[in-house]
Amino acid sequence: MHFNQPCKVLILNSHNYKLYKEHITFSYYGGIFEKSPYEFEAAKDGLWHIAIERGGYFNPKNIMASFTQSFD
Repeated sequence: MHFNQPCKVLILNSHNYKLYKEHITFSYYGGIFEKSPYEFEAAKDGLWHIAIERGGYFNPKNIMASFTQSFD
């Protein structure tokens, strides 16, 4: 994943993504990343969601991100 400035990246399974969208306590992998590119592997098989948080509600960042998927 490439991004144009530091941002918080959340990697969520389907259950936790649903909780995230409903503003309920959830679990995730990831965190704040300062350097691009960032490479990661899914912890388990299944469907995963990636959310990039843009900062605060009143002062959102204009973050641009791109992804490449590879299968080994």
